[in-house]
Amino acid sequence: MNFHEYQAKELFAKYGIAVPPGKVANSPDAAVDAAKHLGGSQWMVKAHDPRRWPRQSRRREVLQEPR
Repeated sequence: MNFHEYQAKELFAKYGIAVPPGKVANSPDAAVDAAKHLGGSQWMVKAHDPRRWPRQSRRREVLQEPR
């Protein structure tokens, strides 16, 4: 299986495993709305560049080859 982090967090929460609060945002405006919804005074943004995924996937395959 291949999960994104937000999908894994949803699955963990469904089965009672503690996860930190978070929101998925697809734009800067959505990130501001998510921060307002979460509350607090500090937030962390974790950005993913979809153009990098193919290279990361190839790298992951190389690291999994038997020695």
